[in-house]
Amino acid sequence: KKYAEAYQYADAYNRAHPEDFSRQNLIAWTIATQEGADPHILGLAERLAERANETTRGTNAEILDTLARVQFMTGQTNEAVATEQKAVAAAPEGRNANYRETLTEYRQGNLPVPTP
Repeated sequence: KKYAEAYQYADAYNRAHPEDFSRQNLIAWTIATQEGADPHILGLAERLAERANETTRGTNAEILDTLARVQFMTGQTNEAVATEQKAVAAAPEGRNANYRETLTEYRQGNLPVPTP
């Protein structure tokens, strides 16, 4: 629960390693799947996920899924649905079932239980 320290670390890492999309996504996903995540740190998670998405040019389903989750958690429901639709489209054939389920949850106004 040391949000200020975690925020400082993640923000510093993000600035120092702007092309490390994998780690940025991991940090964003970790923040977005914490129960009771502080709203301030969700803003950082969104920035990390957006940067990772920019770096991968919107082609990585996992990153799109993370970004959609953060968007949903910050009240951007329409954006979350649109981003999750992109995750479904970007996922390899046969591996997009989880993304489709998540999309259905967002459309119904539900935050899905995260999958590891």
